[in-house]
Amino acid sequence: MNFGSIIIITFMTYYTVYLLRLFRKKNREQIRRVNLKLAECRQKPIKSLEEQKDFLDIKFPKREKFTFTWNWFFALCLNMLFYIIVFYIYFYIFTAFEISIPFWLMLVIVFLFPFIMNYILNRYHLEKESLHHLFKMK
Repeated sequence: MNFGSIIIITFMTYYTVYLLRLFRKKNREQIRRVNLKLAECRQKPIKSLEEQKDFLDIKFPKREKFTFTWNWFFALCLNMLFYIIVFYIYFYIFTAFEISIPFWLMLVIVFLFPFIMNYILNRYHLEKESLHHLFKMK
């Protein structure tokens, strides 16, 4: 198992967990609602100060102060366990089929795959952060 394969497995683990969370309807609807509100706010050419504050509150919601609870701790442990299980499933698949990805191919995949995923999720208004602004020329 080489370095490129380990990075790809880590990358695939992250996106697998992300996509599995999108299977939950509540998560999909929340992301879609936020994206539609942001699109409405962006269409106004001139915004008042209050509208700008609303836009920032939607894009970067305020979080409550962190307090330690045992429920939070157990949820964190379960989340870590889930990531580890998915990682080892991919690791087993790569080992069983003797898949070895060279470093240069890993770089291509790591740079192109987020754009492809974002394009697919954008079609359903499910992307969290749009990447299309990287290609806009002014």
